[in-house]
Amino acid sequence: MILVGVLFSCKKDTPKNKKSNHSNNEYYDDNLIYDDNNFKDKTKTLTLENGKEIITNKKTHKIGDIYYTATILPIEYYIRKNLKLQNSDSIKYYKNKLKGEKVVQFEFQQKDRKDLLSRDFTSTDYETAVKYMAFTIKNDFYAITAKGDTIKSKGVLFERNFKLAPFKRILVYFKDDEEINELQLIYNDNLFENGILKFNLKTQ
Repeated sequence: MILVGVLFSCKKDTPKNKKSNHSNNEYYDDNLIYDDNNFKDKTKTLTLENGKEIITNKKTHKIGDIYYTATILPIEYYIRKNLKLQNSDSIKYYKNKLKGEKVVQFEFQQKDRKDLLSRDFTSTDYETAVKYMAFTIKNDFYAITAKGDTIKSKGVLFERNFKLAPFKRILVYFKDDEEINELQLIYNDNLFENGILKFNLKTQ
């Protein structure tokens, strides 16, 4: 699998310390869900280093006291931000190499910023929950394309932040023969046992 193979060498953008005031911390401001009035679906503009803007939508569901958020990462944004590539030839190469790939950024957050992988929220020990999110959780995702085709997740990447951020984030990978700009993401929540969640996602 191309995407997962290249990601393990990537440097994660994580905050250096946890503060109560995150107004100057892009890592927190861009993702932290502060309260029940600040988690609605919204359009998200992703800006590349060359100034190009890509519009995607960010969908959030709240089940109990857990927020679930899904966003499609356009492939060029993914290449520049996650693979840390800026050279035009390298970007062109990977855009061709990853043609038909779709990356969904998926986040879990407890409303009081508690660690969701503790026994308070799962029916297992912490290490087993970490392994589930790193590997087994890929089986809980599939997507339905605009044409009505069903595609299974080909893998996930769990971004370990070692409790420096108040959410858990994974990247979910899909592969289709055609470019995917719109899909319905289906998540069967076996980890927190909150049932099936559906997210209608698209990019422009």
